[in-house]
Amino acid sequence: MNFIPLLILFALTSSSSLNEEINLDNLFETRWVLNKAGGYIPNLEEFDFVIYNTPQAKDLPYQFQFGGLIFKKDGTLLEYVWNKCGTGNPPDFYETEYQIEKIENEVTIQISNSRQWDGDYVIQGLTKSNLKMTRINLN
Repeated sequence: MNFIPLLILFALTSSSSLNEEINLDNLFETRWVLNKAGGYIPNLEEFDFVIYNTPQAKDLPYQFQFGGLIFKKDGTLLEYVWNKCGTGNPPDFYETEYQIEKIENEVTIQISNSRQWDGDYVIQGLTKSNLKMTRINLN
């Protein structure tokens, strides 16, 4: 039995799954909350998000569970914050902006005028329930 055709088929299907195009429809209009941070957000490079109000998110610390980001299709970014303060009435979210640049299969998001998310990010993975980004530049 000749295994070479099977090896070639396996190599082709494996490499195509690594280069799959990111479906940006999964990004928009969804509230993404940090699954774990491990530090002060402006100092971090790797980010793993899950969807707000899901079983995964309910076990997170409040500042992650009730924080988060919503990428609107018009380039508006809603930056949610956890309002732990008992005095005053701070807003639930702040409006900022972002731009997406897509070159071949790499998607870069540039966030500006944000409270703590300014910078350039590469989307490492995006499904209907998970978003992984790496910060490549701090603005």
